[in-house]
Amino acid sequence: MLIIGIDPGIKGAICILKDGKIYSKSDAVIQVFIELGGIYNLIGLLKIFPPSLRNIFYDFFASNRYKWFGKLDQCHLPPKEIADRF
Repeated sequence: MLIIGIDPGIKGAICILKDGKIYSKSDAVIQVFIELGGIYNLIGLLKIFPPSLRNIFYDFFASNRYKWFGKLDQCHLPPKEIADRF
C-alpha cells in the first residue's frame, strides 16, 4: 500500500515533498543540499550516479550513524534568544 505515493517499505528513510515530487533516501539528501544553495549545490553532482548505487551508501551511513556519532536522548533546544527562528 502506498501512502501519498511513498512506499512504506522505506521506513526510517528521509523523505521530502517538493513541488509535488517525492524525494527519498539519497535523492532527498541531495535535494536538501541543493536547497541550501551556494557551495552545497556541488552535492547535486552526485546525481550522475544511479540512485541504486547512491542508496547503497545512504543505507550504509544510515545503519551506522549512531555508532559513529552517538545518539542523544532528546533533541537540542535552542536558547530563548533565537527560539523564535525555529
